[in-house]
Amino acid sequence: GLDEMQRRLQVEAVCFATLSMLFVALSVDLLQVAGFLRSLHFGWEGYFAFTFFLYSLGLARANRRYQ
Repeated sequence: GLDEMQRRLQVEAVCFATLSMLFVALSVDLLQVAGFLRSLHFGWEGYFAFTFFLYSLGLARANRRYQ
């Protein structure tokens, strides 16, 4: 039910959130393996909340580009 512009904005926001969360999760895991971060545990709730935050940030970024 979205028009082409809204669909593009949503896809850009989802891609931004997904890739950003992938890089953050990979970085945190690598830092934990290396021994720099010992007590940082997000849990699924933390990952979900941070992904939602990144989605909101990506949507604001995409909306700003097309104003």
